[in-house]
Amino acid sequence: MRGAVLVAIAAAIGNMLQGWDNATIAGAVLYIKRDFHLESQPAVEGLLVATSLVGATLITTFSGPVSDSVGRRPMLIASSLLYFLAGLLMLWSPGVHVLLLARLVDGFAIGLAVTLVPVYISETAPPEIRGLLNTLPQFTGSGGMFLAYCMVFSMTLAPQPDWRLMLGVLSSSPSSTCSSPSATSRSPRAGSSARAG
Repeated sequence: MRGAVLVAIAAAIGNMLQGWDNATIAGAVLYIKRDFHLESQPAVEGLLVATSLVGATLITTFSGPVSDSVGRRPMLIASSLLYFLAGLLMLWSPGVHVLLLARLVDGFAIGLAVTLVPVYISETAPPEIRGLLNTLPQFTGSGGMFLAYCMVFSMTLAPQPDWRLMLGVLSSSPSSTCSSPSATSRSPRAGSSARAG
């Protein structure tokens, strides 16, 4: 049972990163707008926020069927790698076009995590604690938002807040998911197309 709890916590990191991303972009966009001179381009400013939602929407349309074929575990690892790549791109982003691409990749990661984490937890959790463990995605998502707002607030106190660092922190967390029990624990229903992937 302890193993199932650790697997659920590790898997729910993806939802924590979703909450983290939602909060950090809200604070970072003020400084992005200044650095890229977007004051007269509100459409681009809106795209910076919305692109991740577009990416998440696109990938959720087929993430379920694909995960039925290849399994939940590989898809969750793919989500972690996409989070890592998106974080690196946002940390680097020399221009708004690279940042938009990074936000799209970030959306792909969010879509996979939000869709598959609850399913994966349901398939790996013992029946007696399944309901409890399925509260973790929402809890970690809200916790991620809270921690991100705290970080953004503390960084805004600096003389020159670094929005790249605000967003790039995203690349540090997925490594813990890939090295966690969720990266090695297959769903008990894996391989059964009638039951799950």
